[in-house]
Amino acid sequence: ELTGPDQITKALGARGERQSSTLTSKPSPSRKAFVLEEQLSQCAAALAVAVRDIEKLHESLAQSDARFSAVVSQALVGVAMIEAGKFSYSNACFNDMFGYRADEMRLLGLVDLTCEVDRSTVLSMFPRLESGEARVDLVVRAHRKSGGSIDIEIHGSLMHVNGTSTPVCLVMDVTKRVRGEHEVLTLQQRLRSQSTQDPLTGLYNRRYLEESLTRELVVAKRQGYPVSLIFGDLDHFKGINDRYGHLAGDAVLRSFGA
Repeated sequence: ELTGPDQITKALGARGERQSSTLTSKPSPSRKAFVLEEQLSQCAAALAVAVRDIEKLHESLAQSDARFSAVVSQALVGVAMIEAGKFSYSNACFNDMFGYRADEMRLLGLVDLTCEVDRSTVLSMFPRLESGEARVDLVVRAHRKSGGSIDIEIHGSLMHVNGTSTPVCLVMDVTKRVRGEHEVLTLQQRLRSQSTQDPLTGLYNRRYLEESLTRELVVAKRQGYPVSLIFGDLDHFKGINDRYGHLAGDAVLRSFGA
């Protein structure tokens, strides 16, 4: 019997605790379904957020890849990546430089494009990069698909992605520059010869004598040996010019010089 307000309150509280304990220890099927549905709803919401994040990441990566491809493909220098000795990527400038299609280039390596005389130089690039050199610069002779040859300048470096090191090459056609440098060197040599040699006989002139004699005297003094000079003179040479003419005199000078 409940005789007072306090007892009624205690009785109601005890009943509520028993009902709560019963629901907690032995939930009804309907409550189980409700809880499961709630959990599934929360998982679905979290999954939807993750999918949106992944889609944004893929979109960002696609945009970055598109920008990279656009920049590299339009570059005025050849760009190529090398994996297992073959080109795994090459931009349009690189392919056009050698006259190959992209699919043909995937079957080739840098050594395949290099003239035989320079292949050892190209092969030395890879161990140098692996040993820690930040960049290796080379100028070598290379073959084109058409059979012609070009001079190329290679700037090789390593690109590190996910713990993997991949050689990357920037390549430029420097045929005109190399040809120009060769022409300048040839011209310098020609001017040097003209400044130190007599154009008629090919013999060295007074300027060469002054340069070489000074050098020889310094060496002789350092090494302790004497220096000798021999002078030669053509007697009565004026008579040859007067009697046979200067063309005949020039022939005599050339013969004597030889």
